[in-house]
Amino acid sequence: MVLFLWYNLSGDSMKKKYLLLMFVGVILVLLSLIIKGDDLRKTKLDEHIKDQYTEEINKELDDEFYIEIDFDGIKEINEDVIGWIKIPNTKVDYPILQGKDNEFYLDRNINKEKSRHGSIFMDYRNVSDGSDRHTIIYGHQTSDGSMFTSLNKFKDESFLKNNNVFKIKLINNTYTYEIFSAYVTDTSFYYIMTNFRSDESFVSYINQLKNKSYFNSDIILSEDDKVLTLSTCSYEFDNARFVIHARMIN
Repeated sequence: MVLFLWYNLSGDSMKKKYLLLMFVGVILVLLSLIIKGDDLRKTKLDEHIKDQYTEEINKELDDEFYIEIDFDGIKEINEDVIGWIKIPNTKVDYPILQGKDNEFYLDRNINKEKSRHGSIFMDYRNVSDGSDRHTIIYGHQTSDGSMFTSLNKFKDESFLKNNNVFKIKLINNTYTYEIFSAYVTDTSFYYIMTNFRSDESFVSYINQLKNKSYFNSDIILSEDDKVLTLSTCSYEFDNARFVIHARMIN
């Protein structure tokens, strides 16, 4: 309201337009600096966590998990840390957290501080040891390319087929997964179901996930499979989500 009155009462038309543009420009610059500052703080926090609590090891993916995690140390920072996800040839290399709901870590970092980047987190309905039939992990897409942004690489079929196996390390277990489906959907499709009435309903459901994929997979799913879903936002349309499904292979 003050700006509106100032605009109508001050100076000639060209001067008013010039001052208004300057005012808008200053606001945009300040917003940009705030966003860059948040990105920088997040990057420093990520680097600190990795430097302090992880150690790269020179092992092939098929032999070992490719980093050692000091879970005792990292859980002193946040007891909600339940594991680590690192996907080869992407920037995905983060602790996995699990809250009491699926809202808390949408906009909080590992220190439980407000952050627009949020954290990588497991669905609160899942058992944290990864033993559920369907485990779901969420992460944002961000302007600085962090969190789950580089999952976009899997929208390219050739990249997916060359990088279709990855591992996650939970507190007491390391699991290997093979991707069988990837697609963009909206939130009307309920791809995050965790409870199933029967073996038949579970097999029907995971085959539905497979059939939505943009690439063909010769993987045959069964009632014995355990499925991991990675979910992130996407921007093809309103409320779009990019979803990757993988089955446990050991």
